Amino acid sequence: MQIIYNLLLLIAAPVIYIAGLFSPKIWQGIVGRKNVLKNIEKWRETITDKHAVILINCASLGEYEQAKPVIEGIRKKSAKARIALSFISPSGYMNFKEKSLVDIVFYLPYDLPWTIRKFLNILRPNAIINTSYDMWGNLMVMANKRNIPQYLISARVRSTSSKIKILTIRFYKKLYKIYKRIFAVSMEDYNNLRLLLSNMENVIITGDTRYDRVEERYKTLNNKHLLPVSWKHKPVFILGSIHREDLQVVFPAMQKLENRFPDLHVVIVPHEPMNGNYEETCNYFPDTVLYSQLMPKTNPKNIFVDTIGDLASLYFSSTLAYVGGGFGRNGLHNVMEPAVAGLPVFIGPKCQNSLEAQALIREGGAFIVRNSEELYGIASAIIDDKDQYNKIAQTARNYITRSLGASDKIITILKNDQII
Repeated sequence: MQIIYNLLLLIAAPVIYIAGLFSPKIWQGIVGRKNVLKNIEKWRETITDKHAVILINCASLGEYEQAKPVIEGIRKKSAKARIALSFISPSGYMNFKEKSLVDIVFYLPYDLPWTIRKFLNILRPNAIINTSYDMWGNLMVMANKRNIPQYLISARVRSTSSKIKILTIRFYKKLYKIYKRIFAVSMEDYNNLRLLLSNMENVIITGDTRYDRVEERYKTLNNKHLLPVSWKHKPVFILGSIHREDLQVVFPAMQKLENRFPDLHVVIVPHEPMNGNYEETCNYFPDTVLYSQLMPKTNPKNIFVDTIGDLASLYFSSTLAYVGGGFGRNGLHNVMEPAVAGLPVFIGPKCQNSLEAQALIREGGAFIVRNSEELYGIASAIIDDKDQYNKIAQTARNYITRSLGASDKIITILKNDQII
């Protein structure tokens, strides 16, 4: 399987390069890796082997949100630790803003045998922490041969995962066996890991570190208002990470809600701001201002967010939230961010990929809507009934606060393992 894996990587390499000629995002990742080993080498020369270099791999910003509470915990517990943070995706690397929290940040080199061998020779990590689904065959196998302990935090293995399919399960069994510890999110993930591991002694259910991360954001942003001052005491419906498939449902519903509730404002946050359908938005909502052009005294009817990385903060200035992805093929986006802000959450019917969404629905903090009429009906009833709104908002908050503590559990184990 390792041979097949490497052959597939060799085939993929020119395909990625050609794709980069047509995609600025892919090209950013290609160019960004050009001098990555030289940059790491310069940094490594500034520290001694007395420092513990911990490599933390994140596919993109979402995985970094999972890793951040652990990074903060390592910082508090260990003066000798040095954090090397790597990203796979340009959307993660290019939009990473908290550089003071880590010692170096870079694109993870391509997982080719000769590249990874050189990478490990230069970085010489004392431990490697992967997040959720992030697993790279050559990196894991070569690090294991060097006896570098490896960990997987917020581990997820869905029942539909390709990792447990007949053609790939042998390969992933080999990789999962390498981990010193696997910190699983839920009992479902734990049970699915049984299909990949004959020995479950090193698998621990700690929960998801994302709960700790969103709660930290709550402490920072709960009393801040990031939208126009004139909106402060008016209802704001935020549409987070919406795709084109969501528009035909949410836009007609928002129009009807604005007609019924003249004080209502809408904040539109596309999943991809560069392809965000601003013109189409303006056809539905003519008085719409770009978030990047918002001035202190501007008082638009609606706002179109054309920036990256602001959605999670804007939830705290909103009243209700629709989270996108539930009408498409790519899966529902993060419902924890609006839930921690105490917002009633609306989603499309395709939410099987999100355990958090399913739990919120069961508890009454979130609602599945299948068409614009359902969205309008449920939302208008909630806006009309303040007591019901407060009950739903508190339900969403309580779901988050009950799920805290994964990061502390992980840090305690890392300390016991003498990693930090």
